[in-house]
Amino acid sequence: MNLFEKSTLIISSFLILWNIWNGSFVNSDDIMYVEMAEGMSSGGGILDLTYQGAVEHQKPPLAFWLMALSGGLFGFGEFGMRLPTVLAAVFSLLFTAMIARELFKESRSSAYTVMLLTASAIFYFNSRRVMTDTIFLLGMLSFIWSYLKALGNPKFLILSGISSGWMIMSKGPVSGIAFAPVLLDLFLRKRKDLIISKHFLIGAALTLISTLPWHTAQTIRYGMEFWRDYIGFSVFERAFESLFLKPDHFFYLKRFIDDEGILALLFLAGLCFTLWNLFKKKGDGERFLLIWILCAFLPFQVSQTKIPHYMLSLYPALALMTSRFFSSLSARVVVSAAITALCAGIFFSHNAEDLLSPDYSRDQKEFAEFVKENSSESDAVIAFNYYDLALAHYAGRRLNLITDDDNMYAILTRTPILARSGCVELASIEKIVSSLPVGTKLFTLAENNLAGQVEQALENSGRFSSVKTLKGARLTLISGL
Repeated sequence: MNLFEKSTLIISSFLILWNIWNGSFVNSDDIMYVEMAEGMSSGGGILDLTYQGAVEHQKPPLAFWLMALSGGLFGFGEFGMRLPTVLAAVFSLLFTAMIARELFKESRSSAYTVMLLTASAIFYFNSRRVMTDTIFLLGMLSFIWSYLKALGNPKFLILSGISSGWMIMSKGPVSGIAFAPVLLDLFLRKRKDLIISKHFLIGAALTLISTLPWHTAQTIRYGMEFWRDYIGFSVFERAFESLFLKPDHFFYLKRFIDDEGILALLFLAGLCFTLWNLFKKKGDGERFLLIWILCAFLPFQVSQTKIPHYMLSLYPALALMTSRFFSSLSARVVVSAAITALCAGIFFSHNAEDLLSPDYSRDQKEFAEFVKENSSESDAVIAFNYYDLALAHYAGRRLNLITDDDNMYAILTRTPILARSGCVELASIEKIVSSLPVGTKLFTLAENNLAGQVEQALENSGRFSSVKTLKGARLTLISGL
């Protein structure tokens, strides 16, 4: 790597690492993953992912092993839990830069790729969350890079086998989106010699050695229950039924434009440039990138369940295409400086808030201090008509999701881990209040527009000596004391 590439990689890594010790977790699966890692570290065993007393079968454990290790070293706060994902993102940048080198054989594309990927709102936001997708992405990029290297030196297929194991133990069946473009590219290049080589067999053996033991153990221990969640729910139910929102065929396109803004236009320019080059030259590199795009996009596009971070594996390919387009414009220093300034401007316009204040559950974290100061373990902490994992986590209390909405209840209980944990209940706030043992305090989190209804129910019950309300930016904590 030359100075330009090294400088770009160092600055981008600094931007991803900066301030990860501040703020609060995203009120989503992030909270669940933190508690799974903490439970694993505190003696819950290394095979099972447990949350609220229930076992999660949907995901393999590699990411959680890394989180548990980091938590054991640095604590289970924001820094310790975000660190594995952040390091995976940094190494993802490195592998993407090396893929650019391998495909395009020049340094400017490598540096521009890192800039573009860092500037992406989807990549940057998810690189600093507690999640499995970025850890999977590192394995995918390592797998693709080692495959490209293996085209010239089959020994790299051994690294491909290790990377395959990493992917499977990070996201299980999702690994297919990485295997598909490589297998298609091998077929189009007519390189069957690689598949019958001894290095391929060694790589395949390493994949099996790293993945079979856990899958076999879970099959023996849980039988079909494991596979119903691991494949049935994670793949088929998500593919054929929308678990959260009404299906929208333009969901990803809308999010792409809304989240990325001007960068979306640059990515589209890179895609058009790649198509034009393929039409003119029929280059193997351009063809591989297009296959990558299709294999990463189409399965999730046809799936009924759509979530923004499902598109994460698409962004390195888009950054590679666009970097090639930028490199074709000119080799002059002034052009490189202008492109660098453009990427920097896009980064700060998209990501300044996440960089300076990664505080995603601010209300809940502040409310949790009040709960801890004014309650005991026997008191009730609930979220009413709102999907919230953060308050219970920061307060160190059991999760209770209460709703009087049939549709919300159906959505929440579709998720096996929530259904098995028994933390979701269909009931009115009045029923919850009346079922509490005498003398029990109740701390209820609700959106601001429902706070009045909850406050009125607590006051009308006559069970509390006082009702106190704490209002945040979006949420309110109503406490029956």
